[in-house]
Amino acid sequence: MARVSKKESILDAAEKILQDENYDSLSLDRIAEVSGISKGGLLYHFPTKESVLVALVSRLIDTFDSEFDKEMKKGKLDFKEIFLTVNSDPKMVASSRGLMAAISFNRSLLQPLKDAYKRWDRDIFSQFESSDEAWRFRIFFDGLFFCHLLDLPQPSKKELKSIIKGFKTKKVT
Repeated sequence: MARVSKKESILDAAEKILQDENYDSLSLDRIAEVSGISKGGLLYHFPTKESVLVALVSRLIDTFDSEFDKEMKKGKLDFKEIFLTVNSDPKMVASSRGLMAAISFNRSLLQPLKDAYKRWDRDIFSQFESSDEAWRFRIFFDGLFFCHLLDLPQPSKKELKSIIKGFKTKKVT
């Protein structure tokens, strides 16, 4: 089993605090305590609470990209199903929960997410027959993600498959 770096341990601890407690509980002292790393060790990697949050947002974006690429390489799922698979992943949802709370307190954290969405939108829009269809998919997809995020009622797996099948993507030749 690969050893987790101190940086990753710090980020894991911050994520756990955001998931299990609340944004107000997130402090460098609390992160050091939960991670088991000295405050000096934490400050070596992350001099401020904001730097921890920026790294968490970047890690979430990188995780989404890497999971998406991994699913694409499997070659078993189509584009629509890959988006559904990656964004329905419980770890992705759990990671996103705390960050959404953090973003509500620190709006500057939204910029890396906006930049990632621009890139993801290019990918989405390149897959669909029309921009209307791409927007429908994107809005459906974001709504579904927020249902996962907030534990709201969601379509059954059978309903999801039917909905996903209904989106018209470009024909691959």
